[in-house]
Order: sequence, then C-alpha cells, then structure tokens
Amino acid sequence: MDKLRKNMNVPAGAMLFAALLLIGVWIGCLFTWFSPSPLSFEQSSVFFNGLFDDLSAGWLRVFSAFLFDFLFYLLLIFLFGMTFLGAAVIPTAVFCRGFTLGASLSALLASEGTGVYFQSWITYLPVAVCCTLVFLILSGRAFAASLKVAGQLLSRATLPAAALKRYGVQFLAALLIFVCAAAVRCGLVFLASIFS
Repeated sequence: MDKLRKNMNVPAGAMLFAALLLIGVWIGCLFTWFSPSPLSFEQSSVFFNGLFDDLSAGWLRVFSAFLFDFLFYLLLIFLFGMTFLGAAVIPTAVFCRGFTLGASLSALLASEGTGVYFQSWITYLPVAVCCTLVFLILSGRAFAASLKVAGQLLSRATLPAAALKRYGVQFLAALLIFVCAAAVRCGLVFLASIFS
C-alpha cells in the first residue's frame, strides 16, 4: 500500500481518509441490506437527498439539496479543524459521510432498482466524485491543522496567523467548488429531463 501511495504521489492522510470513507460506505451498505426492517430512501439519511430530486421540484430545491448534502460535513470538518478536537472528530465525520452515502445508495437501489443508477451516472456521479475528492483533500488539511493546533496548545505557543489564513482560504476554495458543482448538477438534471 505504501509503495502504491508513493508511486501515485498521494499524501498518507488522503489515503487514510479515502479508506475511512470506503469503510463507511461498505458498513452503510451492510447496515441497509441486513436491517431487520427495510429502510426507505427517505429514512436512510437526512443528509443525502441530492440524488433523488428532479427538476419538477424546482431549480433552487435541486441546487440546495445537493449543496446541503456536501456542505454539512464540510462545515463540520472546517470548524473542528481549528480546534484540537478535530483529531478525533474529523476521521469520525469522514466515516459518517461514507456511512450515510452507503446507506442512502443501498436504500435507493432497494426501493427503485438499478435504473436509477444509470440515470445518476449522468446527473449525479461526475459532480459527486469531484466534491468527494475536494472533501477528502480538505479533510486531510483540516486534520493536519488540528494536529498543529493540538501541538501548539501543548507547547503553549501561538498559532501563526498566516497558517490560519491559508486554512480559511482553502475552505473558501472548497466552498466555491461545491457551489459550482451544485450549479453544474442542476444543469445536468435539466439536460437529463429534456432528453428523457
């Protein structure tokens, strides 16, 4: 695994968070499949409602549903990245994001069948992959910032303002990417509704 990481020139933190996300997706899928009572898509997660909407609900609803789907965890990671608590909360948030994603997709597959997946390849998957990569990168940066804050707290030193400013700019860049991705998703849903 380490040789693969070095060949791909990927930071170890990003690989760790990607593994946590995939483990969360897997456990979310298992939770939905082996649940004693069948879960509906609406029950599976309040944070994952961006996939099921169509344009008849309105452009603003599709935009806000997708944006909230990713923004909740992004804000959680950003805020805890500025504290020493982020060392525990950030990996948990990445795992929970994977869990909600796995549980929601499994519930959607169980209730709607495989036809919904083929439509989502056009309307949801491209922007979701982009947002997930940005989410994982910011998770690694937030985790590093949290460890730096914890180290500064133990040594009683102050955190340089430049590091905090750089962290804030990275968050704003991620936020801008998420807003643009939500707008692109709305456009893709509109195009899919024209051709269907």
